[in-house]
Amino acid sequence: MSDLHANLAALGRVADTAEAVVFLGDAVDDGPDPAAAVDWVRRRATYAVRGNHDEAVGNGGPTGAAPAWADLAEASATYSVNLARWGFQPAQDD
Repeated sequence: MSDLHANLAALGRVADTAEAVVFLGDAVDDGPDPAAAVDWVRRRATYAVRGNHDEAVGNGGPTGAAPAWADLAEASATYSVNLARWGFQPAQDD
């Protein structure tokens, strides 16, 4: 799977029933829950690679978004970075 983009609700039941998860990047950016998405990937992915949005949020730089989406992508990356800077912790599973 790939392109989670901080939208945990989009996972639905697909990921919950998988025996193994190969994550192909872009856990963060564009969605409401970047820290929780990274936490999910860390806990559930058997293998994972960093996507261009993950790189932009983690290390700065452009997301590579198309010009029409560049402003939104920059704002979303800034949101994700600020959550990390402020020490946001994802909710723990009960």
